Amino acid sequence: MIPASWLALESAVALACIALLIGAWISIFRTKDQPPTTLLVWAVIVFVLPFIGPLLWFVGGRKASRRNRSLSS
Repeated sequence: MIPASWLALESAVALACIALLIGAWISIFRTKDQPPTTLLVWAVIVFVLPFIGPLLWFVGGRKASRRNRSLSS
């Protein structure tokens, strides 16, 4: 039998993963300065790697997007 505290922790982690996933998708699809194929690849990475993918996007993908935006201005 699993203690209730473990079930609550599991639920909280699952909700955090879902929120991270949705936040990453919103961020990806709002990005305008990268080619659509690149954004599609990022969306697939976020979907296939549910926790790691969004973290990779927020750490690497968005920064590359911002870097491209500042270079083009």
